Amino acid sequence: MDRIRPAAAERKAPYSDPVLALIWKHLTQGKSYRGMQDYMTSRKAASDTFRSIVIELQSELTKYASEELMRVMERNSLCFEEIGKRKIAVFVANSDTDSKFAMVIQLFYRDVTKALIECADTEYRHSGGQLPRHVRFILDDFCSGIKVPDFGVTIANCRSRNISFLIAIQDLDQLNAVYENQAGTIRACMRYQAFYPTKNITTAHYIAEISGTDMREAYGLREGTVYVWTVGLARRTGRFRTHDMPQYRESRRLLEEKAQVR
Repeated sequence: MDRIRPAAAERKAPYSDPVLALIWKHLTQGKSYRGMQDYMTSRKAASDTFRSIVIELQSELTKYASEELMRVMERNSLCFEEIGKRKIAVFVANSDTDSKFAMVIQLFYRDVTKALIECADTEYRHSGGQLPRHVRFILDDFCSGIKVPDFGVTIANCRSRNISFLIAIQDLDQLNAVYENQAGTIRACMRYQAFYPTKNITTAHYIAEISGTDMREAYGLREGTVYVWTVGLARRTGRFRTHDMPQYRESRRLLEEKAQVR
């Protein structure tokens, strides 16, 4: 970003432009990237047009001029394809009040899913096109932070590649507001759906509709009860008390042990 300055927009000799000089250096080393081609194409534009492009680019890049981001981007320490081949846990966290790095996280989701799909289709095409290790995305507060571009298409494409998504949302109104016409596709791709007690009319109406129960029953779920809907099973719906679920009891035991250690 330090190389991109308004002064570079002036009509000077090719090597007086630091960006162009860097591009020529990469080209002589046999390296070629899409951004390099785009810059060289825009360099042929009129002076005023090119100056506007550079100023706009600098304005956008300034948003990401932070030490934290530079530290993350200075080297590549993760091969996306390896996520589908061996045990790897990747944590991506972002502030729900500051969307400064939203674009970076959106690029991460786009690139990692694209890389995993391509890996499944090329390296494992003879074994059904599925990754050897199941990849699960756990997306908490799915609609409260960053919107994943084209998520409806992504989740549909990932289903046959041994890739799944676990998303947590507050209510269906939130999903409809953020993903609009993709919300129906996202719900349809969810094999399991669990609903905790809600006061949201849209969510309660959806529970009643898919389960064939009365609206008042769906709206009146008691605290500590989970409503589970499963696709393709004879028993499509069920109601479970949270305290009776093995996962809850095990989590509670671990928390109590941790409290005793402290």
